[in-house]
Amino acid sequence: MPCPKARIRTILIVMDSLAFYMPGRVIFGLDSRLRLGTEARRFGSRALVITETAFRSSALLKELRSSLESSGVEIISYAGIGAESTSRAGEECLDLAKSARVQMIIGFGGLRVLSLAKAVAAFGAGICDLDSLKEEGEAGTSVYPYIEVPTSCRNPFMLREDFFLIDARNRHSSVFRRREAFPNLVVLDPRYAAGLSERNRSAILLDTMLSSLEGYFSQSSNFISNTIFLRSLGLLAGCIGSVHEQDPSGPDLCLYQAGLLSAFGLTMGSPGMGSAVAITAGGLFQVPKSGIAALMLPVILEYGRRACPAKLARMAPILEEDTRRMGTPAAADTVIASLRRRIDSLQLPLRFSDYGLGPRELPVLADAATAMGLADQMPQALDQEELLNLLKEVL
Repeated sequence: MPCPKARIRTILIVMDSLAFYMPGRVIFGLDSRLRLGTEARRFGSRALVITETAFRSSALLKELRSSLESSGVEIISYAGIGAESTSRAGEECLDLAKSARVQMIIGFGGLRVLSLAKAVAAFGAGICDLDSLKEEGEAGTSVYPYIEVPTSCRNPFMLREDFFLIDARNRHSSVFRRREAFPNLVVLDPRYAAGLSERNRSAILLDTMLSSLEGYFSQSSNFISNTIFLRSLGLLAGCIGSVHEQDPSGPDLCLYQAGLLSAFGLTMGSPGMGSAVAITAGGLFQVPKSGIAALMLPVILEYGRRACPAKLARMAPILEEDTRRMGTPAAADTVIASLRRRIDSLQLPLRFSDYGLGPRELPVLADAATAMGLADQMPQALDQEELLNLLKEVL
């Protein structure tokens, strides 16, 4: 065991510079959703709520509407986001926001809804055609206040200044960045997990784990974000054994805490290629993003064995694995084996073929995922051909 002085010296050596900025407000906890109306009233008296088709007649949307209206916020809703939705839905939301003269945008739902709602808020008053964003860049200057109400715990872009959109012309997903894209308010309530099936809960858990793992691996991570990611990964690993339980004050709270930590860490780290594949597959082939993320988690673990084995080895204590007498390669192997056992216990589909994707679709997927640019911060370069070879291993 090194002496305390030696340990302090090591910490000082690895400390690096960092910069992060979080101008928005986050409200987290059981029943925090009930505060939405009071908080939203600060931004005006008329809101456009963008949500998914599945919530159109749901009790969740009715409750959200009631909370807002009781605080004096008039609601105009767009409940038309589904698996097939693209940037074209964003254009419809823009038109509705302008014609209704709303004063804020509220995104209510899963990752696709939230990303599109953020785009509408960030670019809404200054652009007419979301498809042309890539060509026109940051068109327009006006921005709507944006409130995010996630109905699941995972969103790697939650506290970041970027978002993704599915291009209506070819269904390719692209990431856009704008300084004004930070949400003004995030309301994160673990009670929203109550309606999830065990399978969806398991997939969302592994999706969150993928985001944390990629953020931990990324070159832009630092001593603060690494601490946050390790805590998130430890919470998620501990949740796997109780994923069948629906308890807002127990496993659900733990899962949402891990999701918030992951999002916070990703203000300094970055999502990677696994997230790019999951987002791209959802856009191109309309398969569940969380399901593909769960499939990609073992792939990214194997990538980490080659690219950053020391970081993998440092995960052993959070998994309660004793690797003190092992070298780095053996410790990394132990971490991977421990996580694989946990992943396998969830009995989720872990092959592309389980989602109807075969040899013909994988090259298209690898090409589109590489073009997203999310691999730029990965510790070792991963080009299209290398990615395709990794994808073929889980065909």
